[in-house]
Amino acid sequence: MSNLEKILIGSGIVSEEQLAHDYNAAEFFGILPGLMLVGSRHISDDALLTCSKLDSLAADDKITMEQAIEAARLMHQENKTWNRALLTVAGTIPAPHDPKLGELLVAAGLITELQAASAMITANKCGLVLGQALLRTRLLNEDMVVLALRLQACIRDH
Repeated sequence: MSNLEKILIGSGIVSEEQLAHDYNAAEFFGILPGLMLVGSRHISDDALLTCSKLDSLAADDKITMEQAIEAARLMHQENKTWNRALLTVAGTIPAPHDPKLGELLVAAGLITELQAASAMITANKCGLVLGQALLRTRLLNEDMVVLALRLQACIRDH
């Protein structure tokens, strides 16, 4: 189970059964699992994006996985804002991190935030990195992914 799936299930946003059902349906219809989750109304696009951002913070060791799950729960069940939930669980709002590939692609207008989050689910499910998932799902071509990776490397190096 990926960390994003742990956040979604651990916070009570979706059940394991809903996730499994939507993954199977996504595979059957040939669409991204995140889009199926949103399309089936098991999760809102805002909740998926928020959980994806929490997953990113946990991956960068800005917060723990337990804090990510609890922040998602607070936002989902108690309608806390992003800032209030992070302040409650972590005592601070984590500093910005190096830009992720998905963030760069969204900023460039090549994909939407929902497509990026959906592609991350595919990447996690299939054991791929985001660029491979974007290629596999044909959201981007190889030239676009390579260019974005080069940009990401330049930003990190400076």
